[in-house]
Amino acid sequence: MKKAMPTDQELTPSSKFHYVHLSGRDAGRARCNDCHQSLDTPEEAKNIDRNKCAVCHGVQFVNIANKESKEAKQMLDQLAVKNGLDCNSCHPQHGESKDLKAVMLRPAAGKKIDAKKTLEVYNPDSVYRGGRAWSWTSFASRFGGMSVSGWLIFFSIVPLTVLGFLGVDTIRRRQVQEKLKGRMIDLSNQKVWEASSIKYAQKWESPAQKSNAEKSSRSRPVPHPIINVETCIGCHGCILACPQDVLGFDDQEHHAIVVNFEQCMEDTGCQLACPTAPQSCVLINTKKNIREAPKPLRKGSGEGFETEHVAGVYLVGDVSGVPLIRNAIKEGRVAVDKIAEKVKAEGKGGADYDVAIIGIGPGGIAATARAAELGLSYIALEQGRKYATIADKYPAGKYVAFNPFNPSDPPMGAVRLEGPGDLKEKMLGWWDEAVQKFNIKINDFEGVSEVVPQDGIFLVKTVKNATGYKVRKIVLALGTAAAPRKLGVAGEKEFEAAKILNRLQDPADFKGKKIIVVGAGNSAVEAAVDLTGKRKDDGTVIFPEVDGNEVSLVVRSDFPKDLTLENKMWVYYCIDKGRMKAYFGAGLKEIKEKEATLMKIRGEQVIGTIPNDFVFAMIG
Repeated sequence: MKKAMPTDQELTPSSKFHYVHLSGRDAGRARCNDCHQSLDTPEEAKNIDRNKCAVCHGVQFVNIANKESKEAKQMLDQLAVKNGLDCNSCHPQHGESKDLKAVMLRPAAGKKIDAKKTLEVYNPDSVYRGGRAWSWTSFASRFGGMSVSGWLIFFSIVPLTVLGFLGVDTIRRRQVQEKLKGRMIDLSNQKVWEASSIKYAQKWESPAQKSNAEKSSRSRPVPHPIINVETCIGCHGCILACPQDVLGFDDQEHHAIVVNFEQCMEDTGCQLACPTAPQSCVLINTKKNIREAPKPLRKGSGEGFETEHVAGVYLVGDVSGVPLIRNAIKEGRVAVDKIAEKVKAEGKGGADYDVAIIGIGPGGIAATARAAELGLSYIALEQGRKYATIADKYPAGKYVAFNPFNPSDPPMGAVRLEGPGDLKEKMLGWWDEAVQKFNIKINDFEGVSEVVPQDGIFLVKTVKNATGYKVRKIVLALGTAAAPRKLGVAGEKEFEAAKILNRLQDPADFKGKKIIVVGAGNSAVEAAVDLTGKRKDDGTVIFPEVDGNEVSLVVRSDFPKDLTLENKMWVYYCIDKGRMKAYFGAGLKEIKEKEATLMKIRGEQVIGTIPNDFVFAMIG
């Protein structure tokens, strides 16, 4: 039976000395006569020559050991560690029981001793730990004595912990996203509100389109536009007004579509540019209050665009809120077709004329030509000369877009309108062709002063006929142009006739002039660009090499939301090239014969005085 290892209490200082020198790493190396002079008798065995210790421990160790002081013992301990002696020399690492009881090392079985090797390089023994042999005794003593797998587990704790936190955070964020579906966060104050808002789409008549708006609002809880494809006329107004390329055009169905809703920056220009009533392009999930231009209420094309409040009166063209040439021509034809149908069914009812067409623009000339074509009796009234708004307001040589262009749905009628657009002069020539073809009579410079309903017909009084014309139906094809607004600055009355203009007729009339354009709308920007150079379709401008104008654009605050993207490109191109100066937040303070004074709108501080030959006041 194997004898148990003695405990620390059972060992005497002599036995401890022998265990240290005859077991552990020194097992089999030391001999008795290495320390004892003689072992013949017990008394002789007690005589130890300490000088022999110097063979293994060195002379310094022996000199210190001969001292009995406490400091000498501490120095011996330090020197022993320095020479490779530590706890593992005698004791194993703590076993599986994890108790702190130190036991003596067991000699490594079967180890052959190489007497030639010194203590520093000889380390064949194993530490008994948990029933397993463990080498690298010195490495284990310095680093806690853990196994390789233990260290791998220890160092894997950090990345595993990080991955755990990431997983928990991901789950938390997904839960937050689920809770926020259909809602938005205001990052400025961390407030959350329901984003599902289709207040501008509520005015749509089609339940199917309203349902589409609601679905889009819930599935895309951010501000973005939505198109009512049933009422969109394909005018490209919203597309041109959007600066972020959110909208596109469906050439097959001929209406605007949303192509990049995530790029929407809630500009609102698309809704402001939509000419239909109610708007076919509206923003949903927005908290902004978007200004809506007042438009007269009228019925649909099936009723000939008859007003909802006064039977027998039909609205077409600009006055209906849809200022588009092709659309106005088409509406004029549709309105007269419906009037012809009703007059045939109802009779004249004591009227002198079947219809009175008031306003001879694109809608008015189309309605008049259609009435003549159908053989209706008509009276055509115009307060100025025919086509006055386009002929006088549009610059010479201006390219006019015939929006909305749809090859599969031409205007169809007596008035010609070919292609997506053409020069102003060519378009007016086509209208004159219809006048000559049908021998149309137009009462120029005969403005209407009063319209009186009378026994189922209307009495239309004019500046030339106070008695009035008795008519069965009325087509209102009036433009929206009114008397231009005044600047209200010093010198305006004095130089109004000489240098202040309200519209640009022909840019070629101005060469080498110093010109100020006041205004920020599309008309003002186009005039400023045309006075600077010739516009190109790619957003650039060709500037004259000689006799170029010095143009200054004075803007009261900033460009409006409904300024088209093309006009923005042209005006900024001119500014970037140094061919146009722009003054934002500014206005005119005084107009003189050869100069004008600019001031800031806020505080009315004088900005400076600039040379000036002409002022274009295009502020509405």
